[in-house]
Amino acid sequence: MQKKFIVILVVAAVITGGIFGFGIVGYATYGVIDESYDYVYTSSGQEVEEISLGASIADIEIKYNKTNMPSSQVMHANLKVNVEGIFLKSKTYSDFFQPIGTTNNSAVKSLTFYSQPQAWFDPSKWFMGINNKLTIILRTDLKYNISASLNVGNILFNATNGESVDYVSLSTTTGNTHLLAPNINITDSLTITTTTGSTTADLKNVIFSGSNIDVKTTTGSTTLISNNVSYLGSCVYDVRTITGDANLNIVQNRTLSGDITGSIQVTTGAVRVNYIDNSVQIGAKFTGSVTTGGLDYTNLGGFGRNGNEFQSLDYIGASNTYTLSLSTTTGKVFINALSV
Repeated sequence: MQKKFIVILVVAAVITGGIFGFGIVGYATYGVIDESYDYVYTSSGQEVEEISLGASIADIEIKYNKTNMPSSQVMHANLKVNVEGIFLKSKTYSDFFQPIGTTNNSAVKSLTFYSQPQAWFDPSKWFMGINNKLTIILRTDLKYNISASLNVGNILFNATNGESVDYVSLSTTTGNTHLLAPNINITDSLTITTTTGSTTADLKNVIFSGSNIDVKTTTGSTTLISNNVSYLGSCVYDVRTITGDANLNIVQNRTLSGDITGSIQVTTGAVRVNYIDNSVQIGAKFTGSVTTGGLDYTNLGGFGRNGNEFQSLDYIGASNTYTLSLSTTTGKVFINALSV
């Protein structure tokens, strides 16, 4: 018993000593890379300014100016690089990242921020905290094409009121993509995707004259919110995820000028639709399909069910309609619908 007790004390001492030693090493080798870069982009003279962003690991926020920008400027970019942790003493930006790429004097304004190849395979770099942030500020009085592609991190496009964009394409591999767009004009297409994470397109009082709205993820939830959007022509929805839930929320108290078609698709998970319209000139028909699971349709007024179809009573005579297929392989299709 005495020998066992001694062994326990020795092991405890080794563990304690190891932790203490690791703490000393951490303190002695702790380092911080904290840098900030600003870039100003000038006008191309084109009707639509084209913006292209790409990064390996960062959060990207795209927003509009709250104070006046000089008339010669079309975009301001600020990149904050923050990496800290043990074994980083004497390390510099170039140990982890490639030179920042910027293109200004051309039709496409771009910024790229990529990691060094193989940079993260060095074990000394595993005990790090990374907090990189790219902020893009646009002018409210200009029209843009915007593309942003990210490997790891979140993308937020935070519009404000009345801005105009031609097309928007936001894509991340691991992270969340979110378009928050009240009262803006979109004249082409909208594509928001992620591989692992969530995607959300929140459209409120938007004037949409484009042809496609794509909101997709592979593993995670995907959501399209269409709140009193003015569709000036026909539009196709493509909302999908492989593993997760697909959500569609529609409130339509404005006249449509085109028909909305498309699909909401899930492989494993639920399809959830909440629908409201207040006009006999607007109709809706949802067709559900489930391999393993079920259909759960809730009539809040003005709808009727025929098999797997759930259709507003004014669908046949409506001037414009939503006609959407909803499918999941394993899961359920939920619809709550009201047509006044």
